[in-house]
Amino acid sequence: ATGPENRLVDALTKLGRLRAAQRRIDEAEALSRRALDMTRAICGDRHELGAQAMQNVAGVLALAAKRVDEAERLYPD
Repeated sequence: ATGPENRLVDALTKLGRLRAAQRRIDEAEALSRRALDMTRAICGDRHELGAQAMQNVAGVLALAAKRVDEAERLYPD
C-alpha cells in the first residue's frame, strides 16, 4: 500500500533513524514509537512492517542504553 498514511510512516521512520544517527535519542525514540503505533493501526500487530517498526524502536532503545529489558523484548536474538 502506498497511501498517505504509509508515506507518513516511512517519513517518520527515516527521520527517526536520522535523529538516532545524530544521537538525538529522545527525538529518535518518539519518532520511532509513533511510526510503530501507526504501523500497528494500519497493518495490525502481525504484519512484517510491524516487526520492522518494533526493531527500529528496539534499536533506538539499545543505542540509548536505556530500558534494555524493553529493547531485548522488542528485538530478541
